[in-house]
Amino acid sequence: MAAQDGTPPASSSQSSSRDAEARALFEAGRVAFADGRFEDALEYFERSHELSGRPELLYNIGTSSDRLRREREAVSAFEAYLAALPDAPNRREVEGRLRVLREEIAREDEQAAAVAAAEAAAAQDAASAPSAAPASESAERDDGGGEDVLTSWWLWTIIGVVVAGGVAGAVVAATTTREDVYPPYVTGDGGAIAITLTVPIP
Repeated sequence: MAAQDGTPPASSSQSSSRDAEARALFEAGRVAFADGRFEDALEYFERSHELSGRPELLYNIGTSSDRLRREREAVSAFEAYLAALPDAPNRREVEGRLRVLREEIAREDEQAAAVAAAEAAAAQDAASAPSAAPASESAERDDGGGEDVLTSWWLWTIIGVVVAGGVAGAVVAATTTREDVYPPYVTGDGGAIAITLTVPIP
């Protein structure tokens, strides 16, 4: 009902404004989709659907979500589209795409479940396996406190000193005397006597 001054009711004016905005958003979404800007297209279509409530836009929302590899969002939009428009002319196409998306979602869920099971098994194995830390700490304590006889640095130092002393003694003993072997001495009767002379070394 028009007002007395001939202007349309406020509700009608608001509805026309919302329709115009929804159409503008739809057009912006269509252009963005054609340009490959699927994120922008999805946002435009969703806002247009909020303003107009037109179920046809659910198909655009589902298609944009599908291009963005958001399978669950695409399935939700396509299912809502078919529920709102049971006689949609592209129903068979949408149902076919829904089957593919559901298979992809099921495969992703199986992979996620397998990963979760593997992680749980690894965590359980780690929890049940004997910890190597105490043994390592014990070995460190053994090395620091009671060192093994064969690996004690101080023992080898003492042995080195003793050995060095023994070698020095042997050298001294060896160098205090010298055995000089002279050429054989020929006697008058044709014999030969080998003379070895041991002399002290000053």
